[in-house]
Amino acid sequence: MMKALVFAEKADHFNRISSKLKEMGFEVHGLSFAEANADHLYISEPNYDYASITAAMEKISDDVGPDLVVFSSTKLGKEVSARFAQRKNLPCITECLNLEVEGSSITVSRYSLGGKTIAKLRTSLPGVIAVVADAIEPSEQSFQMNIQDFEIPVSNQIRTVSREEKKREAVGLREADVIICIGRGLRKKEDIELVKELAEKLNAEIGCTRPLSHDYKWLPEERMIGLSGEKVSPKLLISIGVSGQIQHAVGIMNSKTVIAINTDENAPMREHSDYYVVGDLYEIIPELIRNL
Repeated sequence: MMKALVFAEKADHFNRISSKLKEMGFEVHGLSFAEANADHLYISEPNYDYASITAAMEKISDDVGPDLVVFSSTKLGKEVSARFAQRKNLPCITECLNLEVEGSSITVSRYSLGGKTIAKLRTSLPGVIAVVADAIEPSEQSFQMNIQDFEIPVSNQIRTVSREEKKREAVGLREADVIICIGRGLRKKEDIELVKELAEKLNAEIGCTRPLSHDYKWLPEERMIGLSGEKVSPKLLISIGVSGQIQHAVGIMNSKTVIAINTDENAPMREHSDYYVVGDLYEIIPELIRNL
């Protein structure tokens, strides 16, 4: 039986990855910061230092001898996967959406050309991949659940002086059935109140494009939808004042129904919409609110 070694800082991500690997016939070993599903699991205190986690995974890998090493494709996971692969002189592919083992090689799929296409890549085993855990549907699997404590070695390369929790807003974009996504078509920050009124009528979450969260700072970055933000799949997405560039469109491509409101009848968003309304959002939204 082939062996896989997994690292994910979030238990949910770990369980999604481990269930997929078990389904594929791997014996699953892993390092986690909390109890998770694996045949052999090492649990440590949380440690977010790249060098320390790389050293820990290298030590466990030397003991286990895995055919495949899998990380969650988070900021931390992508950084550590690259460092680990370099240390072990192994091929490394990140942002993987799906994986299939074929003999002594593994084939993965990932977005390419800014999300316009999905590329399939193949590499030999042993190898290293970082998987977008939320793209995996978890399945019920049986694990041996041998668990032991593990102390991640402290790296001398970086010293943590202090740690401050980043203030984040609780956002449920990935679970939302209805999302209203706003773009630069809004004239000023105060106009978001109008969108919030519509969102309350529809029981919708509010998302935005990158300029509104990162440039204007009108909304927190947790609400950004797109290539470098959230990938959503609501039953209904209402796009308001969004041009629809490919970097944003990647984040909404799994939406069931897309309705767009835009003053530009030829905006790229038209190609990504099921219904496209050409008009002034400041006339259309109040009318929607009155009729809901």
